[in-house]
Amino acid sequence: MLRRHLAAIAAISRTPALDYRVRRYFSLSSRPLIVACPQAGLSQADLVLALVRIGTPRARHIAGSLMGKPITIGPSCKLTWAYNKQTPSIGTQPVVTWVSNEVVLRRGTRLALTYPEFRCGRTLQQLTMRGVSRGDIRRAVRRGWVHMTGAKV
Repeated sequence: MLRRHLAAIAAISRTPALDYRVRRYFSLSSRPLIVACPQAGLSQADLVLALVRIGTPRARHIAGSLMGKPITIGPSCKLTWAYNKQTPSIGTQPVVTWVSNEVVLRRGTRLALTYPEFRCGRTLQQLTMRGVSRGDIRRAVRRGWVHMTGAKV
């Protein structure tokens, strides 16, 4: 383990651009990485995480040598869920971007029951599938409790 760690630090130091990005990621001084990493309390796991987040092919190769397995980047995630065997169309739908936490609602109203369904990232179709009416969505947007991007609700 220690040999891999030292070899990875040496490989990072030999690549000036990667050395700069790792130093910037951890806010390290200009001392050699072999000295600065232990003083900052950085472990091998911290170094692997930083290299994966940097994401260059050289950084992924060094992170793979630290872990003992190559790191592969797979295809981007695709929408896998469906409602009533219909795949949703998310492309042009309004999306919730902000939800207020300081909303006082009267008990027993329909909006008070469905307000917890408003979460950042949910689309209009997802909200209506969860029982929120379009009128409640319009009312929440008009009162400033929820911000949505996209077309009219």
